[in-house]
Amino acid sequence: MEKLAVGIGQVRRALANRNVAPVVVQKNVCPTCDGTGVELTTDEFGRTFSRSCATCGGLDRIRERAQFRAAKIPRLPERVDVAPAAARYVADFKRLTPGSNWILFSGRAGSGKTTNAAWIATEIITRYKLETRFYPAYEIVRRIATTKSATERDRLIDEAVSTPFVVLDDFLKIFPNKSSYQYSDFFEATLEIVWGRYDARRPLAITTQRDFRFVAEFDAALAGRIVESCDGRIVSFGADAKNWRLRDDP
Repeated sequence: MEKLAVGIGQVRRALANRNVAPVVVQKNVCPTCDGTGVELTTDEFGRTFSRSCATCGGLDRIRERAQFRAAKIPRLPERVDVAPAAARYVADFKRLTPGSNWILFSGRAGSGKTTNAAWIATEIITRYKLETRFYPAYEIVRRIATTKSATERDRLIDEAVSTPFVVLDDFLKIFPNKSSYQYSDFFEATLEIVWGRYDARRPLAITTQRDFRFVAEFDAALAGRIVESCDGRIVSFGADAKNWRLRDDP
């Protein structure tokens, strides 16, 4: 939003007289609805009613922008090498059986795990209009484990479990040592999220740099639920996968 420049004397006179006001100019605002997403129209009987603005996409576009702001999806690179499994997951998303609707990407840093998960999250919002959250796994677990407020803890868990689609990025990358006093709180918070979505049969995408054997050793029951819910959609980027951030090809 950009204010039109006016002299200080004009402003004072406007405030004193109440008959002139500084002009506000908005950039990139739809000329039809003034950015509200709603336009007024009249039917054949002369009755006026509101509807979604046809010029800018209206309320759907506003809702989509709000969803992207809330989701906090990382910015995608200009070129995305979408894994075939990721493309199939999005294409089949509405046909996936509840309880068998997860996908897991594993591999070293820069191999494309997070990029594929971010692409899926973007498509889930764009194609299916579903509320989405993209969580760095350590960050959401840390917030749940360390908050002193029971109300805030319940709110965070509820959001992570009830949001229609969630990504847990870099799952188990950072975790307190078993001898740490924080371990049990972090462990419980991790299970609250994963088991909560498992019990609710809600879709989940996970990325991890950990070998899946590490996940199994961390908690065998947790690993079993992931395998069951992925239903074969476990995508491993091998050791020969190039770090896309270091590529020099166009």
